Amino acid sequence: KTQLETHSKSAIDRWWKVGERCKSDTLAELTAAWELMKESGLKTSERTLWKALDGLTHLALGEPSKAALILAPIAPGEPRLRYAQALALIQAKDYKSAKQVLETMARGTTDLRVYVLLGFARRMTKDASSHDAFLNALNNEDAL
Repeated sequence: KTQLETHSKSAIDRWWKVGERCKSDTLAELTAAWELMKESGLKTSERTLWKALDGLTHLALGEPSKAALILAPIAPGEPRLRYAQALALIQAKDYKSAKQVLETMARGTTDLRVYVLLGFARRMTKDASSHDAFLNALNNEDAL
């Protein structure tokens, strides 16, 4: 169980890091391993880790609506998962919801990825302030 937790955290870290990839096969294998565990015997943190991997797996496999649903209850307070949720919403063409998530994120970060995605979401919702988000990304490009 400890190794599964360690590998799961590592997969989420790799998914988030710029220039690195976490293969969908790896995410699916880790998710399957969690599914073999008895859910009732898992701590809350372990269940959250399992759901995070499940959401990322669905995102990687081209099932963004399902990914967004899985990530929604566990993403608050975890910027990497919140970003994944926003990305899933955009891929599912729910730009309005993605914009709301990203605007909340933008208040507490200088990560240019958030601003670029926010600019895109604003553009897709015909929000005139989309250019502001792109400018913030340029102004914060050293934050990565």
